[in-house]
Amino acid sequence: MKKVLVIINKKSGTSAKRRISRQIDRWLDESIFEYQLAFTHYKGHAIKLSRQAAADKVDIVVAVGGDGSVNEIAQGLWHTNIILGIIPTGSGNGLARSLKIPLLVPKAIRIINQLHIKEMDVGFINNHLFLSNAGVGFDAVVSSLFDKSKTRGFLGYLQSIPKALQQYHPFTYQFETEGKKEKGQAFMINVANSNQMGYNFKLSPAASPFDGLLDISIIEHLTPWELPPIVISSFTEHQSKHIKSILSKDFTIYSNRTIKSIQTDGDTISNNSREINIKIAPSALKIITPYITAE
Repeated sequence: MKKVLVIINKKSGTSAKRRISRQIDRWLDESIFEYQLAFTHYKGHAIKLSRQAAADKVDIVVAVGGDGSVNEIAQGLWHTNIILGIIPTGSGNGLARSLKIPLLVPKAIRIINQLHIKEMDVGFINNHLFLSNAGVGFDAVVSSLFDKSKTRGFLGYLQSIPKALQQYHPFTYQFETEGKKEKGQAFMINVANSNQMGYNFKLSPAASPFDGLLDISIIEHLTPWELPPIVISSFTEHQSKHIKSILSKDFTIYSNRTIKSIQTDGDTISNNSREINIKIAPSALKIITPYITAE
């Protein structure tokens, strides 16, 4: 019998919590698992809960929430043998979509019952963990505005874009990786460990969390009229001519000015440096996936 801790994001609401609890009770295979529920009460609480689960020698921790919840739980698990499961109930659900985990709760629970385990890569940006993607520049500004928005979901992101365009200024960057030197004026630099940023939006459609590499997408300075074609191409998996792509395991970005924020899996983190260090930890996290998943 495997011990399971199910961590549920408090933002799901009281009625949603009850519904999810009933679905877990109904669909999780009790011949394989014995489980307990835990609920987050503040930002960062899932990190504490998952670390305690590691200390308690739980076998599996299941994240019920979006990419931010999954990220927090992974912070407590990535250096252990504890397995991560995902029941995606967030907005973008980038990692779940990338791994082909169903967005319907009963179907996601059935994937957990199958217990198909793979070891996925974990990325770090200035020592902050990310599973799907991280970035500096415009996407970090959008994420910051979305965090403050009362409108959630895809509409909230769309509403944040015009506001971000009004206040954002590109930065001059340079870095060297894999023998290639890059420099220019960046609109944004996104680093992908999976092919999803959420909502089926893909800047790096070939990225995989199982290949030991990070996919770097550099979008140089744009006019407002050049942004919509990039957005459209990112939903069709045809990469825009405005995106420069590089594969790497680790590299450092140097900026001409202080980068005040970075985004990791859609969440904003304060930063106060001109230097951004990015690296990958291959096969560092055990995760439950469908049998048919991203390679």
